[in-house]
Amino acid sequence: MLGAAIGAILIRLAKYHEAVGPLKKAIEIDPAYAEPYAGLADTYVTLGSWENGSLPPQEGFEKGKAAAAGTDSSASDSEAPEFVVSSDSLD
Repeated sequence: MLGAAIGAILIRLAKYHEAVGPLKKAIEIDPAYAEPYAGLADTYVTLGSWENGSLPPQEGFEKGKAAAAGTDSSASDSEAPEFVVSSDSLD
């Protein structure tokens, strides 16, 4: 998906603010595609870090958490993907 790829490139270039738009557009186009949710979550958490400081840390964390849960997009809850992590996969 092009929006997710553009977002990933912008993240690698540390252009976090610019990455938000393409990632949100990718989620809007395909709410079941997990990569842009992860990229958006990572972007918000990074924007809330002390190194970047463009968002207050708590706001960055909350936005990142919402993006990872699939609730920070224009997609309805029924369209948002479910993420399941087994404790077995963390070993």
